[in-house]
Amino acid sequence: MKTFTIKTSLSIVILSLLISCGAEKKQSMEDNTKVKPVIAVVNFPLYSFASQIGGDKVEVFFPQFDDDPAYWEPDDFSIAKYQNADLILLNGADYAKWISKVSLPASTQVNTSKGFEDQLIEIKGEVHSHGPEGEHSHTGYAFTTWLDLKNAIKHAEAVNNALGELMTEEKETFNANFNEVKGQLSQLDGQLLDILGSRENLVLFASHPVYQYFEKRYGVQIISYHWEPDQMPSDADWKQFEHELDHHSAKAMLWEEEPLPEVREKIEKMGAEVIVFNPGGNRTETGFLHLMKQNVENLRLGLN
Repeated sequence: MKTFTIKTSLSIVILSLLISCGAEKKQSMEDNTKVKPVIAVVNFPLYSFASQIGGDKVEVFFPQFDDDPAYWEPDDFSIAKYQNADLILLNGADYAKWISKVSLPASTQVNTSKGFEDQLIEIKGEVHSHGPEGEHSHTGYAFTTWLDLKNAIKHAEAVNNALGELMTEEKETFNANFNEVKGQLSQLDGQLLDILGSRENLVLFASHPVYQYFEKRYGVQIISYHWEPDQMPSDADWKQFEHELDHHSAKAMLWEEEPLPEVREKIEKMGAEVIVFNPGGNRTETGFLHLMKQNVENLRLGLN
């Protein structure tokens, strides 16, 4: 009777171990196959912030394309991805014009510039045509809000809050990741203030009117053109540029991308520096923070 009890006990123990191992294996398989929340974004800064703050807890969707994200038109696949996303992170300030033409769930949309809407810059400009997106106007609000790096921090904070509400169990992790992003952006903001703040009445040219928030935050005056990096400006454009050079103290021109070699050469022969300061709306090989670090270094070298 005693032997039977021991054998029975051993059988129960072994059976319990097998059940436990099976449960653990099943749980492990479920964890590995668990679908991550999809976070759809409308530009590269938000893609970078969502990726850095969300880490491996989320899947961030931002299509790869060459057009300006502010004027890009999504295909059916992309629209479906946005419609079915767990969160849609919007830039605000009239960015991503296609949003008003597509039916998206209101409950998943987050306007990441809502916290500083009273500081948006209203602009009025002529209609013009350039690049694959064709004719458009820069009237309405200036939308490269993140070029004031204080605004970039607010965008990142809104991303962090939205992710924390979506996945409350990961709030602590998201907060830690956000603080790291915030620290790097604050450091870059300080560097820009150091570079530009000591230069009284600094005037810069810009190849495109996208630097309004940069201009306001860092105390510079910017004279903007509509020059494309892959095109040679017209004779009339060069005449206007020469006239502006003669009548302003500006000796440097900001470009979104590296211009044609012959354009750079001509600008430098006329006595001005070419400084590539990529606004970062489009995806790059490196992250947004790395891009801004490069911009700051380009600015430091160009102005010196």
